Amino acid sequence: MWSDLFIALVPDGTPFDPVAHRRRDLDVDEITETSTEASGRTLYTIVTDRGDPGIAMLAVTSWCHVSRELEDGTLKHLAQGWIDPLVMQTQDEDLVSLDIVCSPRDWEAAVAAVLAPYKVLPGFDPVLVAPDKRDDPVEILDGYSKSVFCHPSTHAMSVVDIHGVGLPVVEIADPDFPGPQPEAATRPISRVDVSVRTEWVETRNGTIVCGAEVEGEFELDKANTLTPDAFEASFPKAGSIINGDSGYTIGRSVLMRRDDLDIGIYPNTVGPVRGSSGVYNYVTDPDLLSPEAQGFDLERVWYDLELDIDWKVSQKRIQIARFSIVNGSPAAAGGRIEALDLTTDDISLDDTTPEWTADTYYNVGAIRRVGTQNWRCTVAHMAGTTFGGSLYYSHGGGLGYGSRWVREPVNGSPLGSLNAQSYFHLPRGRQTLEAAALKARAMLADSIRNRPFTFDTEVTDELLGLTTATVVKVMSDSGWITGKVTKIERVSSPDDEVLTITISPAAGSGIAVAGADPLSQTGEDWDRIFLGDIDDQQPVELPIPGGTVRIDNTATEQLAYVQANDFSPVDGRIDPEANDPTELLKDVPTTMVLSLTQLSGREALEQIIDVPVAAPWSGPAQQE
Repeated sequence: MWSDLFIALVPDGTPFDPVAHRRRDLDVDEITETSTEASGRTLYTIVTDRGDPGIAMLAVTSWCHVSRELEDGTLKHLAQGWIDPLVMQTQDEDLVSLDIVCSPRDWEAAVAAVLAPYKVLPGFDPVLVAPDKRDDPVEILDGYSKSVFCHPSTHAMSVVDIHGVGLPVVEIADPDFPGPQPEAATRPISRVDVSVRTEWVETRNGTIVCGAEVEGEFELDKANTLTPDAFEASFPKAGSIINGDSGYTIGRSVLMRRDDLDIGIYPNTVGPVRGSSGVYNYVTDPDLLSPEAQGFDLERVWYDLELDIDWKVSQKRIQIARFSIVNGSPAAAGGRIEALDLTTDDISLDDTTPEWTADTYYNVGAIRRVGTQNWRCTVAHMAGTTFGGSLYYSHGGGLGYGSRWVREPVNGSPLGSLNAQSYFHLPRGRQTLEAAALKARAMLADSIRNRPFTFDTEVTDELLGLTTATVVKVMSDSGWITGKVTKIERVSSPDDEVLTITISPAAGSGIAVAGADPLSQTGEDWDRIFLGDIDDQQPVELPIPGGTVRIDNTATEQLAYVQANDFSPVDGRIDPEANDPTELLKDVPTTMVLSLTQLSGREALEQIIDVPVAAPWSGPAQQE
């Protein structure tokens, strides 16, 4: 009854005392209690006289307790909260209204604290949320079908299911006439078509030690030539880039003449070849077979050869996973189709591994991030001012250099490694697909609450504790209706008291779907999604680094060419210059030809992945 309502103004933090707070510090003409699922908290609006002495108390304290005496004489604590006197509203020349906000003063902090446990996979995937939105309550709950609830009397914070799973049920068999009245129904979503796009740059590198293979192309498996100056000039130098942006660079190059080899195995001359006596007048022909053509041998130079080719590939990859979550509710037949297009944040970003810092002591095993690459410490040391300057150290005594750090093949990014060829085939990528599926499920779950029911009922002691964290089962003309409470409004005045309740029953099918490893938010048998495997849709692999090597104009081939074209009056080759062996060698210099697989400079590799979904999502059936 109206006379049983008490409002006590107290200092902040004062716990409720059923004896001390059985008082009316404000003379209330009317009080309205409003609770909505969307707001998560309760608001009491008090209408009182402008000259009420209690208003002056608000200058000292703005906290209050609202209570009501039950039929058995006990006092029920209904709410506590704070009044902001600055938002006092004028009703008329005699009356004003005040709002009691039934929640902690720092509402945002309270919401953040209760939602912190929900920022976990698969319900919440940070790669599907912009970094500046990852603390946004709407984004956190986007895949959960839940809402924040603050109890009006205790301010206990919780997160409740929008279909009322796990909430207390109150039965109202005799609501006021005409009973629950449905609002205009909207047709539920029939299907959500999901697309998840991600991209990254696959980065790989390595070294091909190919000196032995190159030497294997020469006679006696050792580099040699009749044109040493030209061969040495054309031999690739350390640091030179091969074929532009092919992805290859010469890492190590050694070409050293050897004049101390056993000439019985590695002869240092080949021949004979012939030149004009006018050019080679110092060459004698003991047999005097051709007084105008002088025969002699050509010098053959042998080498020690080492060649390492460093390779690096940076290949942009794009993956787009597609699937559809179908609504199994009969009410959704012919309903609209919604698209859920998602793009991940940078999945190659490692924001968990600490960055390398200068002037820091590192122990063996420490892992630090430098750019996009992780490194593991192998030698304890005090870092210098730059990572590059701290990378190597001298063994001392002319023994060379060693590295204090080695590259780590994995990192703390969602991708796990810059070498990854696929994301959605990884366990972490699978979680992203599951998070996207739960977002689609949330869209369906909300859409099947498509016909709210509103009704009035008598205010009883049992219903005084009704909140939006309650499920109501109410009798209607067509039978029992069950739904979570989404709005409560109780208006009390000396003349009347009305309790208006809105529930939002779900029009799901309620069908239990069987299967292994379902994706579910509630654990209910009607709440199951089954994403299929994608193992049969593998990404395109990058080419294997390497190729072939060819030696053009070996010493044997050079000699054959010279002998076929050298100075020979008998054969009509009488031009001292054109048929000069030295000049002829210029036509056939020994060269090394590398034919390497193209690694870089390729267009982005895009893969479309169609994810199978085994069955429709059922949803709860809450109308009998």
